[in-house]
Amino acid sequence: MATFAERLKALRAERGLTQEELAAAIVMSRSTIAGYEAPSKQREPDFGLVCRLAAFFEVSVDYLLGHTDNPHPPAGDRDAQMTARRLIAIRESRALSRQNLAYQLGIDVADLIRYEVGSDAVPDELMDRLAGVFDVDGRYFTGELSKEAMERALGKTYFEAPASLSPEARQSVRDFIAFMIDRDKRGR
Repeated sequence: MATFAERLKALRAERGLTQEELAAAIVMSRSTIAGYEAPSKQREPDFGLVCRLAAFFEVSVDYLLGHTDNPHPPAGDRDAQMTARRLIAIRESRALSRQNLAYQLGIDVADLIRYEVGSDAVPDELMDRLAGVFDVDGRYFTGELSKEAMERALGKTYFEAPASLSPEARQSVRDFIAFMIDRDKRGR
């Protein structure tokens, strides 16, 4: 199977993007992209970057990492995927690391990662513990709360580009949010 470096370079080339264009699109430097594409450097990306790249190229994380040759595996459980997105959102809005949350829940980090990528459904008893850790209504994770209740759970700034960013950076955040909303709608 292909390596991350090979997949990244191939996906970029398939889309007709230069390293500079890809770097600008995902807000990082060209030299960082070059470092990830160079197999001799063996530079490893962090999980957040892998997820951003997978979303940008509309492929699975497993495909990007070279774990499968199928870029678009069959859609998994939509409820598990919704719960995964909401779990990541609230964990990040509270600036909580995966390790810290796994410790608080009494589970392995590997299990938490599987819940966050939507490959495993969160068991009901764990859902209750999550609601307790984050002090939110358990319906937050199932998507049954109103936008206002979601804003209270995550904090209003999660839904807006922070004012401290430059106008260009704020527009980039708005564009990314619009891209993700559109992508999510197409996936339904």
